[in-house]
Amino acid sequence: MPRLTSELVTAALRLLEGKTPGGAEAERLARLVESREEFLAHLLLRRKSFAAHPELLAAFERAATSALPAAQTTRRREQDDAARQRAAHQELEETLRGILTEVERLDKNERTAESAISRFVQQAPAASNTEAGMGGTPLVGGQRELSEDERRSSE
Repeated sequence: MPRLTSELVTAALRLLEGKTPGGAEAERLARLVESREEFLAHLLLRRKSFAAHPELLAAFERAATSALPAAQTTRRREQDDAARQRAAHQELEETLRGILTEVERLDKNERTAESAISRFVQQAPAASNTEAGMGGTPLVGGQRELSEDERRSSE
């Protein structure tokens, strides 16, 4: 299983809590927990990061409730209980995997958007080597070249 990174911590906190932690805080949290499951438990139980997402809390509660053993009867149904617990654990694991996959997807989309913006900014000066509305005066170093009259008046 891949190691928990500060980038994933930052993306999850931004998504769940609406704020971006500092680099040092994200690194500290990534070192504190060793797995994504521990990180999720930390977010759920310690930081209360899911407070703004009642639908996720309800899904966690349903999965946890279904994992509890049924009321004791005179006849033990250990095999049924074990199967029910396995199914509940699998449902919880699938829910958590879905959340983590969504966090990763959002993180990839964010990196893609940042990359596209960066490429656009880098290509913008190269794509327009003349300034619009200035009679096609060539740009020099990103600025319009001054005419003779403009140079004399600026001196």
